[in-house]
Amino acid sequence: MTFIPWLLLALLASPLGPQGPAWAAPPADSLDYIAERVHWQAGETRALCLTPISPWTLDRENIVIAMRRLAYQRRGLSWSGKKSVFPAPLRKRLAPLIARQWAKADAGERVRFQVTAPGGKILLQGDTFLTAKGMHWRLTAINFKKRPLGDFHLTGEPWRLVPISGQD
Repeated sequence: MTFIPWLLLALLASPLGPQGPAWAAPPADSLDYIAERVHWQAGETRALCLTPISPWTLDRENIVIAMRRLAYQRRGLSWSGKKSVFPAPLRKRLAPLIARQWAKADAGERVRFQVTAPGGKILLQGDTFLTAKGMHWRLTAINFKKRPLGDFHLTGEPWRLVPISGQD
């Protein structure tokens, strides 16, 4: 009867288990990256109590720094360890696109971004904008798991944003 626990352990440790290649994101160069300016919908900023400011030109390095500061946890039997929302290969490809769109944006716009895997499945999606309090990131999909804006369910969410050291 000791065979069953060992079999279970072998399956969990195999490349087909939750941490193996079957669960890894596709290579960064096989993904499609989009960053575009979009207008706020009528009444959206008022409903969210936001006062966006006209974006200043942000260089790629400052956007990369902001991207590094975003972390999330995935829900399994318990919450996972902290993972980067924007792993290095995604930052490298997406930050310049976001920077270009910020440079063109006006006061009524925000920058929406999306990373799509082959076959059209959304790996990462969200938008970014500035207020007097700083740069904001709203995420609606991380690691192929969607979560609509305003979804504040206490249970059942596939992921959650978490602070990293030194953040409030």
